[in-house]
Amino acid sequence: MKSKKFVLAALVLLAITGLLALTSCKNDSVPETPAAKLVSISVIPPEGTVYKVGDEVVHKKDGEIGVTAHYDNGTTRPVTGTITTDTSTLTESAGVQTVTVRYSEGGIEVRGQFEIRVLPKELTDYKSPNNTGSEWTYMEFGEWPQSEALGVSPTLVDPQPENLFKGKYYFDANGEYVKEGDKYYKVEPIVWRVLNKDYASTGKALLLAEKILTGGIPYYDVYNVDRTVDGATIHPNNYEHSAVRAWLNGLKYLYKKTDGVEGPLVKVVYFDKGFLQTAFTESAQKLIADTSVDNSAASTIPSEITAEALKSGWNDGVNPYASDTPTTDKIFLLSQQEATESEYGFGAYSKSGKGNTRIRVTTDYAEATGAYQDSTEGYGCRWWLRSPYFLDKFDARFINSLGYASIEGDVILTKGGVVPALSISLQ
Repeated sequence: MKSKKFVLAALVLLAITGLLALTSCKNDSVPETPAAKLVSISVIPPEGTVYKVGDEVVHKKDGEIGVTAHYDNGTTRPVTGTITTDTSTLTESAGVQTVTVRYSEGGIEVRGQFEIRVLPKELTDYKSPNNTGSEWTYMEFGEWPQSEALGVSPTLVDPQPENLFKGKYYFDANGEYVKEGDKYYKVEPIVWRVLNKDYASTGKALLLAEKILTGGIPYYDVYNVDRTVDGATIHPNNYEHSAVRAWLNGLKYLYKKTDGVEGPLVKVVYFDKGFLQTAFTESAQKLIADTSVDNSAASTIPSEITAEALKSGWNDGVNPYASDTPTTDKIFLLSQQEATESEYGFGAYSKSGKGNTRIRVTTDYAEATGAYQDSTEGYGCRWWLRSPYFLDKFDARFINSLGYASIEGDVILTKGGVVPALSISLQ
């Protein structure tokens, strides 16, 4: 009987000991690992990232944009929840635009980005003032003062933008204006004619401004002065170091004071405030291709010319003032060869008269800045080419008011105009 009581007591003690052991084990257990926190997202854009001005940017369903969530413990996972994008104003103007993607989880919002390209607006009912017909493709891209504005009293913009019109920018409820003399000129979209959709086999389109946009810009600022750059003699009709190229692209340029007093060359800085930076927003500038601009002797002669004419009238193709070194530019002037290229819609260099596709009329602003518009109906104003004349270092080629393409003039002339060209991908 005593033996049975002992065994029972032992069993009770063993049970209590086990219970205490289990309780002790439970109290010593490690707490559950807290949930990982959202840190960031990475974004894979949808296939369709090219639009035109005015298009609606719509993402039809979650997941069309690939989004991966990243967590503070190093893990990642595809996002299947709701993401939001703000695209309401992205296609109001041409340029490379940034789409912001937002995603929230656990009370934390993170953002990612991708880019879309918004191409210039194509005009379907544009009538060219140059009477060249309607078979061309025209586009609006960038802005520049053009039409004289009557009966306006706009306010000076403050602070002044750092560009070609510093001190001249005004605005009212109807838009922006540039003041020249005592008149105002409305800042309006620039119209371009698409000359070719595969310029120099680059896959880019070649665009040429449809009007002369400004006067008062010489090819070179001093008639009889050579320059020395890096030990090399630079002639006045050298396009790489020309005033007009510096003005177009916003480059540094050496010039001589024009007060009639002889003196050393001094620096004028167009840097970051030339035509490129003034006419185009930063996002629009990203659309414009860096173009390798041909400045060789071949570029300074007409596109289609007989061997006899080449020898008798074009120095047999030799041009001592041409350069074998191309320039890399966003904005440039056409060459003699390009301005006579039939693939670009131009006739032979000797063709001229009404309806000639080289004729360019001036804007009101261009006339106000010195470009001389021929008063004969159907004619325009002369405009610079980038090609140097082969017989004289002081002359460069230009198109005259009748569209004739074999004219040369002093590099210091300012009564002509500037017709910018650029290349851009339209895909």
